[in-house]
Amino acid sequence: MTLRIIDEVFSICKVTDYETIDLSSPYFFTASTDEEKSLVCPTRSVPANTVERNDGWRAFRIDGTLDYSLIGIIAKISKVLADGGVGIFAISTFNTDYILTKSESFDRALHLLQSAGYSIDNNSYREEAIECVKDHVLPIHQQIYAKYDGDFDRIYSEGYNSRSYQGRVIEPGKVYGLSYLECSCPKVKSGLRSNPEQCECSRQSILYILSQLEPDSKFDVRIESTILRGSDRCSFIITRHKGNLFQSRSHLAEQSSGFSQQD
Repeated sequence: MTLRIIDEVFSICKVTDYETIDLSSPYFFTASTDEEKSLVCPTRSVPANTVERNDGWRAFRIDGTLDYSLIGIIAKISKVLADGGVGIFAISTFNTDYILTKSESFDRALHLLQSAGYSIDNNSYREEAIECVKDHVLPIHQQIYAKYDGDFDRIYSEGYNSRSYQGRVIEPGKVYGLSYLECSCPKVKSGLRSNPEQCECSRQSILYILSQLEPDSKFDVRIESTILRGSDRCSFIITRHKGNLFQSRSHLAEQSSGFSQQD
């Protein structure tokens, strides 16, 4: 069973009414009874008419649409987490179930569930990674790529050599190493993420940048070590499977032309 992380921090609220709530926004859960009106929503969207609130919750959901004949799904997850000392707040929708834990227990909850055989969906990291690097980081790599005429050996031995990151050639023309001397992930820096699983986002960002530099080549990127896993740096091993050389050079010419126009 696959669990998908929801990239929000949530609050559980008691409200006077729902008039000011924008239900077109994602991740708003309401419940109205004869005693109260409750709302679970992203903390950044807590309405002004909240009379009580409990902040600091993270969430994941069971991926896909659940069959109504399935039995004990939440119970099994709850037992795994309860045995590990993690409490939950569960919400069921028409399609699936959402599980919330306190933020300080979220990483432990994911670790417990992974150890119990649950999969944590990493595909969601690709969109997050692209959004993070496309406007500011990608252009820097494009400039370095153009400067060294697409020569990966020179890029990784000369171009990637700064206070923030270091490159190395492991096997000329094919295998390279790239190390970041500090964690640059804004969500780790802000305290929103601390699980080593977040390092998949960095791996996805490197794959995206490489795919933009050489769309006709294929790349494999492997996590070698990360700061969240106890290392003093985040290091990745990159294997390059070169595509059509003529097409790659044509793409490089387009990039170089684009930078000339900007200059």
